[in-house]
Amino acid sequence: MKAINYLNYFFVGLPIFFCLIAVSDAGFLSYAMLSLFLTGIFQITIGLKMLAEEPHDKNLQIYATSVLLFFISLIVICKMELYNFLSYVLFGVPSVIAIFLSIIIYQKAKL
Repeated sequence: MKAINYLNYFFVGLPIFFCLIAVSDAGFLSYAMLSLFLTGIFQITIGLKMLAEEPHDKNLQIYATSVLLFFISLIVICKMELYNFLSYVLFGVPSVIAIFLSIIIYQKAKL
């Protein structure tokens, strides 16, 4: 679990690192955006793997439910063409979900 914790630090820190470099060269913003996709893929994969190993963990159930609800709401909002709602409300949700999983991983690594 400690290795997963360190990998999580890497994947969460990668976009931040590219944004800091983008201060001097704006071309690195595209790398920061691409690394956000990698972070999301990593966290969803690890979160679902952890849920499969511990299906009765309430925090992991909350995480999986929130990810599922985020994607369902994203699809519904796009189908209904409510793009203003999408940009204001759902903009910060992935960050909150990523922080929540990071806390779960950190707590499990410390056990």
